[in-house]
Amino acid sequence: MAPGSVPLLNTRAMALNRLRDFSEGFRDAAAAIGLQPQSAAGYVNRAHSESGLDRRGEMLEDLRRAAELDPKFREKYEAAVRLPEDSDTALLFDDLVGAGGAAAAAEAPARRSLPLWPFALAGLLLVGFGVFSSPGIRERTTQFFSRAPADVRSAPAAEPGAPPSAFWGRYEVRREIAEGGMGVVYEAFDRGLERRVAVKKMRDEIRLNRRERERFLNEARTVAKLHHPNIVEIYSIEEDGDDAYLVFEYVEGRTLHEIIQEQGRLSLAPVKHVFLGVCSALEYAHGQGVVHRDLKPANIMVDKNGAVKVMDFGVARQAADAAGNHNQTNTVIGTLPYMAPEQEEGVVRREADIYALGVCLYEALSGDLPFKGSPGAALLSKRDAKYAPLGRSIGGLPEAVDRLIGRALQPDPEQRIHSAREFFQELDHAPNS
Repeated sequence: MAPGSVPLLNTRAMALNRLRDFSEGFRDAAAAIGLQPQSAAGYVNRAHSESGLDRRGEMLEDLRRAAELDPKFREKYEAAVRLPEDSDTALLFDDLVGAGGAAAAAEAPARRSLPLWPFALAGLLLVGFGVFSSPGIRERTTQFFSRAPADVRSAPAAEPGAPPSAFWGRYEVRREIAEGGMGVVYEAFDRGLERRVAVKKMRDEIRLNRRERERFLNEARTVAKLHHPNIVEIYSIEEDGDDAYLVFEYVEGRTLHEIIQEQGRLSLAPVKHVFLGVCSALEYAHGQGVVHRDLKPANIMVDKNGAVKVMDFGVARQAADAAGNHNQTNTVIGTLPYMAPEQEEGVVRREADIYALGVCLYEALSGDLPFKGSPGAALLSKRDAKYAPLGRSIGGLPEAVDRLIGRALQPDPEQRIHSAREFFQELDHAPNS
């Protein structure tokens, strides 16, 4: 086999996974997919690596893709979807030497049947003798691994033997943008309206659960009613057979998270500009009775013209607090470092978004989070409001900013700033230098 060939990469990935070297197995599987996006074995091997790396969501998505490319992997994918979240997913891959070897053999140029054991043995020998220590092969592997997920993962494909999807007949898929707890997001082109859009396809573990599917669609309908210049707009909610899709505004730009990662921390003036848009979006949403529940820098987009858009209201919830009552839910949704203490206990109220605003402001100005450590330790620190004030580490930062953050991060929501409008007013009054 030639250096960098798909069967060679898949055989080595399979062997590395069997040796529990999941990071290296992931690299080789990703490289195989980069060379041949239709490699079902590559997706299965990468799913095995992701299982070992405790990346369940990505594992399920890769198994889904493998099942679309080769029906013999559908049973494995369906078994994965049925597994409880706390189950050991490694059990799914006990037979992978046979499955991976068979798939790798199918991708080789020769069409005649071959016994499976040589492929497993070859993989172990490749590992043992360090064939991939060759600079040329390793460089090629690293190049594919270092690409963004959108370049490695392929657009969704119709299941083999199934009729063409009516939904994807109206949209041209360009690339995968992101993947989250609720679904996979693609950049697409709306053929009818001739415009770029973003499409979120509901995850299979949600699609196959009737209650979760209805929750997903009901919350999407709630968000679709929001129309504001600082909120990414949902154009339509569409169902195609068992699948459900959200079609929404495509924003070309960078997230606040990406900007912070690039610059380390931001000065106060540009932060004010970003938070003006964010606070405007939240003030409007709260006025409509909608709580975001997952506000964080990764969900704040700054487009190429500097306009600010809050996105991923997909976990938003209608708040029943018009008369002072608050929703209690059995489903805790959000991102832990940005979640208010009461939100971690399942209480949904608008002050949780204000708390997340405070965490986002702290991170934007410092490049760091106020509460770190294990989830339990971070929750204790939140309840005691134990964090390092920014004035201690950032010279020249107005005291008013620390006071604002302190009010936003109050453990008791009744003592917290109660509106996004008030939050921005206090921020705006702080001198820039």
